[in-house]
Amino acid sequence: MQKYKVSFKGQNIYVGIDVHLKTWHVTTLTESGYKYSFAQHADAKELFDRLNKKFPEAHFKSAYEAGFCGFSAHYALAEQGIENIVVNAADCLGAEA
Repeated sequence: MQKYKVSFKGQNIYVGIDVHLKTWHVTTLTESGYKYSFAQHADAKELFDRLNKKFPEAHFKSAYEAGFCGFSAHYALAEQGIENIVVNAADCLGAEA
């Protein structure tokens, strides 16, 4: 039996995070349009490990809305090698208009 190893090398995986105190709700989107959502503990290392298992060798780009946690999640994500931005919710309101 032959096993195939899937690789996402050279692909960006876009990650949206809804940050809460104890949990993060995460939605990913691949360049081909595949969507994958899950909830997990509020932990950057756990997120990186899960993403890396699901999308091996990919480059992860994440974003979350600024809120109570400030930049602590941003620094933790960056430490794991996840390219992250923190967005201001008020700036997103005009995007649809």
